[in-house]
Amino acid sequence: MGLLDGVKVVELGLILPGAALGHLLAEQGAYVVKVERPTAGDYVRYFPEQVGDQGGHSFWHLVLNRNKKSIMLDLLRQEGQEVLHDLVRGADVFVTNLIADQPARLGASYDALRAVKPDLIYCQITGFGATGPYAALPSHGLAMSSISGQIALEEQPDGWLEQVRDKAFGGGTQSAGQPVQTGPLWAAYGIASALWRRSRTGEGAYLDVSNSDATLATAWIGMPDALNPGAIRIEATSQSQQLHSARHAFYETKDGKHVFVAMIEPKFWAKFCQELGREDLLEGINSDVEAFDAFDAERNTVHFRALQEIFRTRTRRDWTQFFVDNDLPNAPVNRISELADDPQFVARDVFVNVERPDGQGTFRVAAGPVRAAGDTRRAPQPAPAPGQHTNAVLQDVGYDTARIDALRAAGIIS
Repeated sequence: MGLLDGVKVVELGLILPGAALGHLLAEQGAYVVKVERPTAGDYVRYFPEQVGDQGGHSFWHLVLNRNKKSIMLDLLRQEGQEVLHDLVRGADVFVTNLIADQPARLGASYDALRAVKPDLIYCQITGFGATGPYAALPSHGLAMSSISGQIALEEQPDGWLEQVRDKAFGGGTQSAGQPVQTGPLWAAYGIASALWRRSRTGEGAYLDVSNSDATLATAWIGMPDALNPGAIRIEATSQSQQLHSARHAFYETKDGKHVFVAMIEPKFWAKFCQELGREDLLEGINSDVEAFDAFDAERNTVHFRALQEIFRTRTRRDWTQFFVDNDLPNAPVNRISELADDPQFVARDVFVNVERPDGQGTFRVAAGPVRAAGDTRRAPQPAPAPGQHTNAVLQDVGYDTARIDALRAAGIIS
């Protein structure tokens, strides 16, 4: 049982942000109906990164549309809009990433849907928001990143401009992650909040979520300094220096792999040195200090050289067990290809297998990270074929076979 079991969602949109938002809700048990265009459906299915050789199975689709139902509906026609209204009448939440007046042209504006479902939670998630001079501007991920100050550029010898790491404090707004990932998280948070309010007041809500706004709100590490020039004094204090010290760095292990250490607090450094019998490295360290001890450049060099040698004496696996056994805030540095075998992720069932739509085995994905005590993780349902559940979804809202057949014959559904 998921935290959103019993919540019914209608999702109308194309490609990533809308699908990602519906995905987050479905992961928590919501019943999500994805409304797609006739014939082709959402073209996220046809992105070039395909799984299998049948076409129409991009990994984006397999990841973001799992656990959903698909219905194909022609919303350019009045009859199709009436079907949509019937779906919404029995729903709790409507989500769309269509911009400007596009929802209104499809009979899916907030006013139109609120008329059939007064307590509806309506979430419009777009690149730049529903208001402002850019509201009607189409956008993809990099456009959202560009307006959000995430793009630092460097000219290459051939004249092309390449993205580089932002050297601003905290990584600037790059610290927030990709807008098409960040925006849906804030939108899901808003929907959950609106559902809670509705449970107390009976009120629906219109939620306007901008992916670019979400990026700025999430960049709480890198934004304050940029927004307040001269107001934040970044001193060469023990704290800032320790964050760039030998005790907060990466090291190679015996097997050519790597670990990250973060023993900036003296108590962790003392524990590490004592367990290894290297009390000589504690000279000049005040282990009674709670947070950050005094930084010494010469001592830091000694520590760095010593740690280089120390970490080369054991494998990454052995060092990881040492960290666990001694409660040290260090970690193995995994490659992407190694994640599914890390014992921490294995123990938490982080990776699950979804049946491939082409019937050729399974496709491994990362499951949602929110775990409610007592809930059992359900096997994920594969991403649907276009219109796979049209009949079942319409039957759920009371349509009989004759009416469904008539709609299909008229080209309203497929």
